[in-house]
Amino acid sequence: MKFLCLHGAASNSDAPELCSPAKLTDSAPLMYELARTETVEFHFLNSPHEVPPYGALGSSHPGPFFCFYGDSYPDIGALLAKVQDQSASDSSPEERCRTLNLEHVTSFTPQLAPKYVQEYAKTSDAGPFDGLLGFSEGASVAADVLLDQERTSERPFKCGVFFCGIPPYKPSSADMYLADECGEAIKIPTVHITGARDLANFAGSALKNLCSSENASAYEHSQGHEVPRAPAVTKRMATLIRKAMHA
Repeated sequence: MKFLCLHGAASNSDAPELCSPAKLTDSAPLMYELARTETVEFHFLNSPHEVPPYGALGSSHPGPFFCFYGDSYPDIGALLAKVQDQSASDSSPEERCRTLNLEHVTSFTPQLAPKYVQEYAKTSDAGPFDGLLGFSEGASVAADVLLDQERTSERPFKCGVFFCGIPPYKPSSADMYLADECGEAIKIPTVHITGARDLANFAGSALKNLCSSENASAYEHSQGHEVPRAPAVTKRMATLIRKAMHA
């Protein structure tokens, strides 16, 4: 089985959260654990918009840095303040997500990101791909691709894996697709990994709600906005992904 993997914002395909196959054994224990029992390949795609490093990111891993949704950043301070406010809210995940938008980001183009991924998946010599795996912004784009797949007769992707997920954005809009409007729109098997200390984990819950409750599996680890590497947690995540692969 082949997974097409999408990194988070202001990152790249060699970032620590989604490491390349060359670093499989020492830097990506989840992928090593899956490869231990499955015939599985991971292919990593850089997003199309190059951006400058954000904050200390440039010193933590080498660039260049990319985003799927545009070539600039939102006001990170203001966005994090909104996230922090909503993390303590009693509102539904969907209502909390509505407070977060990226309409003020220069060249915010949510409609182009899934097309970019779909075109790559169709034309890449590394394909065909059976599953999508995304982290943060990459999870949002992956969900958008799967949502679009539900509208067509072509179903190349058989499962989706989302780490620190965010619901997908509507075309030419800063509004998200949310379950209280769209229902369980993604029908294929999905896996949703969130962190208890991730202030934006309500966004991952909103993404899970957008997926078929019969085919969605979820796991919340004790860490933050990251892919954890503890052996016991890695085995638990791998178990859920194997279940989706063979559903």
